[in-house]
Amino acid sequence: MEQALLFPIHFKSDIREDIFIDENRLKLRRMTDEEILDFFKIRVIERTEDGLIKVMSPTEGFNILADPLSAILTGHKAFVMSSQFILEAKEIKCANWFQQALKLHKSGKTGVFYGVNPRTGSIHFLHPIPFYGKEVYSLEDGDISKIKELYETIKNTKCKRYDLMMEKFLFALSGLHVKSDHRFLELATIMEMLYSPKGTRTELSFRFSLSL
Repeated sequence: MEQALLFPIHFKSDIREDIFIDENRLKLRRMTDEEILDFFKIRVIERTEDGLIKVMSPTEGFNILADPLSAILTGHKAFVMSSQFILEAKEIKCANWFQQALKLHKSGKTGVFYGVNPRTGSIHFLHPIPFYGKEVYSLEDGDISKIKELYETIKNTKCKRYDLMMEKFLFALSGLHVKSDHRFLELATIMEMLYSPKGTRTELSFRFSLSL
């Protein structure tokens, strides 16, 4: 894929083959040792079962305190450095659609935080930081078809109302320092948008009862 943005992303997964999410626009593949060295200036000696770095060997140029990403990814740096996959995206919006599909499919923390243009060296950040969840996202072969289906649905949806709901959803599931009650309010607002038709004042609890 020519001139693709490269997004380091972390999964707990045994998948080895390349996965084409969107032909010629988005591909997920394993990160090479050379890319890990290039991105993070480290060599991974040992990982945990979840793929997190257990033992590493810093190389020349490694300085986690001086790294400009450390200030932006406060609290997430070790997780980002444990990335074992690369998301090759033709456009940033493709990475955003993929992020949305992952979160709609099931819970778990993955990244994607930022992408690098290997030709220019420029860094492109995604917002909000998609990090919420206690467990590392487990990606299995059986998940791929559903994630692709969700990705296509999101890509082909042209609706401002949907865009607003997705923005609230990703904010509620983000790695930002958001209080739990605020996350709950964002998700409750989404439910109201889904079940309260435009122009009505029907009580939300009644709408919920009809949908159950």
